[in-house]
Amino acid sequence: WEPVASAAMLSQKLYVSKDGGATWAFNEQSDEGPLLTPTGRSERVYSLRPLTSYAFRIDSIFSGAPGAAPSLPSASVSTLPATPSTPVGLRALNLTSTSAVLSWESLSGAVETGATSVVYLVEWGDDPGGAFSDAITIYTGSSIQVFGLLRGAPYRFRVSARNDAGLTSAPTNWFTFSSEPAVPRTLPAPSVAASDAGLLVSWALPVSNEGTGGSPITGFVVIVRREDEAVPSVGINVGLLTSYSALSLTANYRYAFAVTASNIAGPSLRSNESAPTVPPDTPAMLRPTATVNQTRGTDITLAWGAPALASNVLAYRVFVRQLADFTDFDA
Repeated sequence: WEPVASAAMLSQKLYVSKDGGATWAFNEQSDEGPLLTPTGRSERVYSLRPLTSYAFRIDSIFSGAPGAAPSLPSASVSTLPATPSTPVGLRALNLTSTSAVLSWESLSGAVETGATSVVYLVEWGDDPGGAFSDAITIYTGSSIQVFGLLRGAPYRFRVSARNDAGLTSAPTNWFTFSSEPAVPRTLPAPSVAASDAGLLVSWALPVSNEGTGGSPITGFVVIVRREDEAVPSVGINVGLLTSYSALSLTANYRYAFAVTASNIAGPSLRSNESAPTVPPDTPAMLRPTATVNQTRGTDITLAWGAPALASNVLAYRVFVRQLADFTDFDA
């Protein structure tokens, strides 16, 4: 503008209107602008709304005058679109072992959106030091539910806003969260094998995320059921062992076994029962060793090891069988 040429002018003041001159202020944050020098011809006005029409006027303040002398308002001019604000208020809600709702505060108004509307770009991933997923565009709302999470695993996500003018905000800082652990997956039926002492029950330690429920296994419980029992016995806690020796079983009865695994979230469902198995009812003997007496060639010393159930052995019986006569021959 061109200032009034008068030695009596003390200063000038710039006013802005966004309602066609009905009200005047300086910007969106202040009603009063700074005092300008009598010779000032321009001033930059900050903190205006994007895509908004404004008019301007200059008030001249004179010495001895009762008030300021306002100029005629300028023609209206519209501001350009601006970059949207970075979203805030990131949260992870309704956490389960495999899903979560990612939420943030929506942007509103021209100052926050930089235009008339925005969409949100959501990136998320399960590697704290790796790449994000491809951005997911959310056209309405301020949340998205993600599925297929690993159990008890750490995740992160961030959000940026893009307005209808094509301008994109800076992304938010990473927001980290962890999915909930789940109980371990139901184990397969254990395997059962006869041993010298009874029956040996064994199973595999879960190692996959689904198998462990996303949390370390804290112990196993073995459930034993004899074929004439309608209700299995109370479970036997075997800690982190992956086998159990069932001893002192009743002969001629079939036994079935099941296993549960536990972690911080609780116990798994009980596995299917193993195939019913009858425990051995006689001691299992190892092959004996025979030693010929070097002094008396017709004497043989026979030795054997005691079986695992030696305390139940009443006596041993030794059997001898001649395999063939020895015949001399000339070398």
